[in-house]
Amino acid sequence: MTPERIEEIKQVLAACNDQPWMSVGNNLKLHANCFEYISDLLAALEEAQQEVKEWQDEAKQWRDDFVEKNNELAEAQQRIGKLELYVKALEFSRDSAQDMAHNISRERGLELFEAQQTTDTLKSENKRLSSLLPVLKDAMDLFKSEVELKVTIPGNEEARKMIYKWLLENPSPGAS
Repeated sequence: MTPERIEEIKQVLAACNDQPWMSVGNNLKLHANCFEYISDLLAALEEAQQEVKEWQDEAKQWRDDFVEKNNELAEAQQRIGKLELYVKALEFSRDSAQDMAHNISRERGLELFEAQQTTDTLKSENKRLSSLLPVLKDAMDLFKSEVELKVTIPGNEEARKMIYKWLLENPSPGAS
C-alpha cells in the first residue's frame, strides 16, 4: 500500500470519527469502533513497511558486502594461483640447478679420477724409466768404448741383451 493511499484512508477515518455508522466506498458500512482498529492497523502497516524498507536496505548492504568480499576472495585466489606458479617455477629452477650441479660434480669427479689415473701412470712410467738409467749408462759406456777403439767389442752384444732383458722385465704400462 502506498503512503498516499494510507494518508487518504486516514483522512476518511478522521472525517468519520464522530458518526456511529458510516458508508465507505461501494455500500460498505463501518461502525465507529472499527475506525480505531483501522487506525491501529494502518499504523502497524506503516511500521511494517518501514521495517521492510530497513530490511531491504540492510539486505542491499549485505549484498554489497558479499560482492566486495567475493571480489577480495577472487583476487586472493588469483594471487595464490600466481604464487603457486611462482613456487613451482622456483622448484623447477632449484631442481635444474641441482641437476646441473650434480652433473658438473660427476663430470669433475670423472675428470679428477682420470687425472689421478694419468698421474699414477706417469709416476709408474717415471719409476720404470728411472730404473733404465743405470742399464743405459752401462750400455753407453760399452758403446763409447767401441767407438773410441774403432773396433767391435763382443761385450756390446752383451749391452744389447741387457737392454732387451730390462725391457722384457719392465714392460710399459700402455704395452701390456
